[in-house]
Amino acid sequence: MENPVDLETFLQSESLPEDASQLDQLRSAGEQAVLLQTAVGHLEETLKEAKSRLHTMRTKTLPDLLAEVQMTSFELEDGTSFEKDDFVSGSLPKKDPLKRQAALDELIKEGGEDLIKNIISVDFNKSEHNIALSTLAELQEKGFSATIAESVHPQTLMSFVREKLKKGEQCDFEKLGCYVGQVVKITMGDKS
Repeated sequence: MENPVDLETFLQSESLPEDASQLDQLRSAGEQAVLLQTAVGHLEETLKEAKSRLHTMRTKTLPDLLAEVQMTSFELEDGTSFEKDDFVSGSLPKKDPLKRQAALDELIKEGGEDLIKNIISVDFNKSEHNIALSTLAELQEKGFSATIAESVHPQTLMSFVREKLKKGEQCDFEKLGCYVGQVVKITMGDKS
């Protein structure tokens, strides 16, 4: 989509005519606001598209091309360097309890049981703060509905999977809720 506003020229111009009446200044300010809002919309759309294309370039195009030529890094004449590295992204499944339990079982099978944390959760009113400090058994005796859940922080899970990758060990990454791939890190050169 073409941006109809020359934003740099527009931003450098005076914002409101000082010799105009207040109503003319108001109308001018409104027109400028519309132009700015349109320009921001165009810039956000352009930025979103550029980020998407850069992501594809870093996670698909460049890693694939580096693999084809059996390289892990390269450098441009201006000093910009490109280095392929593995990445992990994800977290335990949240919505499907069966998938979540399967992920926890997989984690235990792979030796990650110490990553699993038990969480006790009880809802209290602000005025019940002192009661919240008692133990789970005491809460149940008092009639509160307490729940226990198992959880692994996403960063901890991704670190666990990265360690598996470094050691050359395989596990069911999909079952764990993780996406494993490669990304190319770009370090800009001095002349860029």
